[in-house]
Amino acid sequence: MIHDAREPNPGIHYMLAGMKYPDYPVALGIIRAVDNQTYDAAMLDQHVRVKETSKIKCVDDLLHEGSTWEV
Repeated sequence: MIHDAREPNPGIHYMLAGMKYPDYPVALGIIRAVDNQTYDAAMLDQHVRVKETSKIKCVDDLLHEGSTWEV
């Protein structure tokens, strides 16, 4: 078997990670190495995108949006 740690399909990586001693040999080394966006970068991108498209820009917009009533 030839293992490619950069294979985008994670199926073989999950199988290698699931091999347990003594029934199977233990996989050592880098099992999966896929270049992808980090969690922090993805969250920052989402935060920026939501702020740009939101019609609520401040707390006053939020409080006066939709169904409100005066007490």
